[in-house]
Amino acid sequence: MSRTSHRRPRGFTLVELLVVLGIIALLMALLTPAVMWGINAARRTRMGVEIAALADAIEKYKLSTGDYPPSFRDSNAVLRHIRMRYPKIAPSEFNAVFTPAGIVRPAMQLDEGEALVFWLSRTRNNPTYPFGLTGGSPSDGYKTYYEFDARRLVDSVVPSGVCQGHVLSVHRQPVVRRPDDHRRHHTGDGRLCRNRRERR
Repeated sequence: MSRTSHRRPRGFTLVELLVVLGIIALLMALLTPAVMWGINAARRTRMGVEIAALADAIEKYKLSTGDYPPSFRDSNAVLRHIRMRYPKIAPSEFNAVFTPAGIVRPAMQLDEGEALVFWLSRTRNNPTYPFGLTGGSPSDGYKTYYEFDARRLVDSVVPSGVCQGHVLSVHRQPVVRRPDDHRRHHTGDGRLCRNRRERR
């Protein structure tokens, strides 16, 4: 009568598991800097492409209008630019931007980044109401020199004169605006308006 021996399979010992874990940790420590370097290099490349495209858009704007986009911190530069580019601007539209003393109203005090968004993508194809503040029609369309990413432009609190959907946000989807938002937008008194937009 023959006896068959059943041998249990040998598992990993604690030392072997620790060695494997140590090797994995060492490989991760060696590869993580290389991966991060690749991610940062790709980010720098993408930023360089965006900056070059933005610079091209600014040059196209100058060729089209004869002037570079002005900063709203300089009222004289904005005044000269608007008078040169929009000689037929409606008085109500002009007064929505400037005080009687020729100073940019607090509601239109945009920083340099917001000013680029404004001049390169948020002026309308209507020489009488180029900003859509006091008149014009949505069917006028926008004079676009650069397509900004709407997801990177939407802000939660902005001056009332530059509410969402007019200057800062470049949206391609329908926007539902509360009835009081339009009135707050045209007050021009420098109050802050909240982002009340809802995407459908």
